Amino acid sequence: MLMDKKDCIHLGTIRRTFGYKGELTIFVNSPFGSDLGDIDFLFIDIDKEIVPFYIENLTFRDDNSVLVKFQDIDNADLAKQFVNHELFVSKNDLKSKSDHQLNFMEIIGFDVIDNTHGPVGKVEEIINNGEQYLIRITKEETEILVPFVKEIIFEIDKKGKVVFIDAPVGLIDLNM
Repeated sequence: MLMDKKDCIHLGTIRRTFGYKGELTIFVNSPFGSDLGDIDFLFIDIDKEIVPFYIENLTFRDDNSVLVKFQDIDNADLAKQFVNHELFVSKNDLKSKSDHQLNFMEIIGFDVIDNTHGPVGKVEEIINNGEQYLIRITKEETEILVPFVKEIIFEIDKKGKVVFIDAPVGLIDLNM
């Protein structure tokens, strides 16, 4: 299974080995960590090529950490060679989980409209600050960081490429 990097989403970085059976700890810096439950393969960047590895077991440790055991990597010495390598997931695997789920990265470039202030800019980036995901919105020289939570982001129109928000009082004014 050969995969092009453009058909994948960067998931995170392999940080260290875990135990003696070849398990690896992944730092997930993508909002898709929780979407990995039914995925069979992840891709490791090895010498600028992404190579598929079959997932034998996947355990969520917290919001930013996943423990993965790949098939055929059965000891710590073998696993050690993958530490600090980048990890990717196929866009198709994420999309196949549910046609109704939105891939977070799809909203980059979408317009953002607030209930009170109207148009506030465009989504430039999704940021994981370790506590939560933020949407970085820019308009001209202005930057606004908005928590990516359902209490604020109440609708995403994929066809119209618009994110509708109801920002807390003062959040938009603080940055405009």
